[in-house]
Amino acid sequence: MKEFLKTKASLLAVLLSCVSIVLFYFLCPPLNVFVFDALGYYLYLPSLFIYNDLGIDNLNWITEINNQYQCTSTFYQFSQTPLGHNVIQYTMGVAVLNLPFFGIAHFIAWLTDGPADGFSRIYQLGLIIGYVFYVIVGLNFLRKVLLHFFKDWIASIVILSIVFGTNYFRMATAEIGMTHSYLFSLYAILIWTTIKWHEKKSISFSLILGLLLGFIMVIRPSEIVCVLIPLFYGFKNISERFQIFKKYYRQIIIIGLAALAIGLLQLIYWQIYSGSFLYVSYRNPGEGMDFLSPYIKEVLFSFRKGWFIYTPIMILAVLGIFFLKKRAPNFILPITLFFLLNLWIVSSWSVWWYAHSFSQRALVQSYAILSLPLGAFYSNLFEWNKRLRILLTSIIGLLMMLNLFQTWQMHKGIMDGYRMTKDYYWAIFGQTTDPTEEQKDLLLINRIYNGKEEVFTPNSKYFKTNSETLDFEDNSGTPFPNAHSGSKVLKLGVKKRFSPEIKHPFRQLTPNDHAWIKLSAWVWIPEDTVSPDLILIASFQNKDRKNYKYRAKNVGKLGHVPLKKWFKVELDYLTPEVRHESDCLSAGLWYRGKGEVFIDDVKFESYVRE
Repeated sequence: MKEFLKTKASLLAVLLSCVSIVLFYFLCPPLNVFVFDALGYYLYLPSLFIYNDLGIDNLNWITEINNQYQCTSTFYQFSQTPLGHNVIQYTMGVAVLNLPFFGIAHFIAWLTDGPADGFSRIYQLGLIIGYVFYVIVGLNFLRKVLLHFFKDWIASIVILSIVFGTNYFRMATAEIGMTHSYLFSLYAILIWTTIKWHEKKSISFSLILGLLLGFIMVIRPSEIVCVLIPLFYGFKNISERFQIFKKYYRQIIIIGLAALAIGLLQLIYWQIYSGSFLYVSYRNPGEGMDFLSPYIKEVLFSFRKGWFIYTPIMILAVLGIFFLKKRAPNFILPITLFFLLNLWIVSSWSVWWYAHSFSQRALVQSYAILSLPLGAFYSNLFEWNKRLRILLTSIIGLLMMLNLFQTWQMHKGIMDGYRMTKDYYWAIFGQTTDPTEEQKDLLLINRIYNGKEEVFTPNSKYFKTNSETLDFEDNSGTPFPNAHSGSKVLKLGVKKRFSPEIKHPFRQLTPNDHAWIKLSAWVWIPEDTVSPDLILIASFQNKDRKNYKYRAKNVGKLGHVPLKKWFKVELDYLTPEVRHESDCLSAGLWYRGKGEVFIDDVKFESYVRE
């Protein structure tokens, strides 16, 4: 047994990891795996093979499915193109990987006369089985890679550190259908294939390498950094690399064609349904890449989602890059370049906290790459003096226990996936009971993402910072005998559709993460105005004046409105997660009807938390 443990410890580590992940599904089965982003990644399969509607031209079926299974609060997963079709926001790589398991589930549903709608329990089970399959494959290839460079027991510690010491465990057990665990597995296979290609440079390994690169990029286009791994493996100088390209150009062409073949699936889809081979499917102006101002500090150190705060064991992996020259010299350049460029890309996404998640989920796939420097660190660690070795080993064990405990806190809702703060983190540190209302008050503001209007009632926690009233007593106003105040009002009609715009940059509204805005206006509708299509509007505008978090209240849809009488219309607005502090709040009124309406005393107020 002792001899077995010396040579098969890494195999036991993989087995323990896989059993723990599968056991989690039995103990905590998911209610619905087709939710939110996971729905978007999966949507290609039922829309094509069941509903014959890859362009989602008929919204009835997806609406009925959502009403039955409660997959999403809004259909942000797709958006309308200039051709009138609806293009899925996410690329199709995950759907292609899940195609065999979807096919088996669909066949069983047909065979058993079950609901063959693409979303019933059999399809969810199919996705879970497929997800676990790729997790198991990935961990086994990770083991193969680690054993190529390190002793078996070092490989076992690395595997256990990644699975139980990072947010990989959370992704593998609670984020079914998301891209990161699939990518982790593909990266593990990519490393192994890179090694084998440089050893043999065969046609078969060229084909596999190209397919891997294609799939990784079609799952997430930002993973284009994956090409750095095979490109710079064993790099000595430009001349040496050119000679390899020249000598093995046939294999290089095969790699490129294989990757392109996978990429063409996505490009053809975009061409058919958007009219362009390259289509930017993310349509929210509040989201995007800010390459010139990445959020590296926040990604690494913030208590909201800081990687080093919630996954501190990966600090050792980063330090291990300095030990790669001794342990895996062929990988020192590609891994260094990959880590730096990948961190920059991940940090450049304006929504750098990546929605509901534990730690930095966008870095999970890179753990397959960073396993090598982590192994290098551990190898060097056990060459140091005994006291230091014992100290660091104890710290590693404690970090793994901390990660598992905080993962449990996340599962129980003690730790919040959106709104963590430093004060809340320390308030619930080590806590096993539900947070109190006093503790919850330490979280970031709770933003609602279902598109519904929010209501704000001023209270002692907030103080008014801005107040502005447009009374139109200047040249913009029109004399009116029954003005709400003063002698002039704003007349809106066919010739003038918009009120003056109220604009305030976010940084002038609040020094904090949010402000509440209260907008109001007094309205007079003449008797001859049949349909008062008047809208009170608030939104944020980016530097290109594109709106995000658009909120509106239509006076004509409020029910019965009085005629020839002043009445007040109000709109409460919580500022969004602004993309830049220079982005501006824009507010005003828009009249779309016939006839005329009169406006007076448009009031803007902002409230900031103390």
